[in-house]
Amino acid sequence: TINSGGSLTNAGNEAITYAGGLVNNGSFASGTGAQTFTNGGLTHNGTAFTAGTGAFIFSTNAQAINCASPLTIPSITVTTITVTNNCNNLTVTTALAGTGNFTNGANSQLHYNSAAAIGVTTLTASAAGNLVDYGGGNQTVDVPTASTYYHLSLSGSGVKTMPATA
Repeated sequence: TINSGGSLTNAGNEAITYAGGLVNNGSFASGTGAQTFTNGGLTHNGTAFTAGTGAFIFSTNAQAINCASPLTIPSITVTTITVTNNCNNLTVTTALAGTGNFTNGANSQLHYNSAAAIGVTTLTASAAGNLVDYGGGNQTVDVPTASTYYHLSLSGSGVKTMPATA
């Protein structure tokens, strides 16, 4: 836990594993090293969150991403588990991929701003009030579980392509 007024800055750009998750109530900067979450997930309630270029990797036990204010993460990798987005404004800029499942929780928002296709095993986006927004250049829209989006938004520039199976 990073307490209010406290900070964690990964100036050495090291890979860090958070065995009990990370709760940021202060200021966090990740640098270029991979940030791996093996239990507990990621909660951002703080004043600042700066994600470098390193991947955010979620593995071992179901986990959640929670945030009270907007959160931007370059790359999320989900490994053989389910990660649930409970953020009202989560932006992924480079990739959402892996052998696990990604669930957009009730009233959450996922803004996917990458030209790379979403590459998780299962995308679930049917919870009440949630939104998935494809907003980055040319993109292929993923087919979620049961082919159902609660809210789907296609924004920004570029061509959005619906797969033949949608």
